[in-house]
Amino acid sequence: MLDKPDEARGASRDPHHRLDQRRPLKSLDHLYLRQSQWSELADIIGAAARLAADEETTATLQLRLADLRETKMSEIESAIEIYRDVLERDLNNAAALAALERLIQLEPTASPSP
Repeated sequence: MLDKPDEARGASRDPHHRLDQRRPLKSLDHLYLRQSQWSELADIIGAAARLAADEETTATLQLRLADLRETKMSEIESAIEIYRDVLERDLNNAAALAALERLIQLEPTASPSP
């Protein structure tokens, strides 16, 4: 497939190919979670969000990633950025809105987006 770029591009748009890519991510997700490998888990959740088949799944994965960055990795600014991204896609996402409001109150250096 690497020697046929057109085929590779088509495969990446094929939902079955995307499903094949998500399976190993799910296994790695469980492994990294059990082993408390937070940075690796964050990478896997981010990759899964990029491969998600729909906006609802993407938002769920982004919310999970933001929570991980906040609670396990102490990366508050990163969590805020992810919650903002979720809200840019869905202004009515109550979980992202509540988390963002809470974090902005805790993080005095965080400035609201314009």
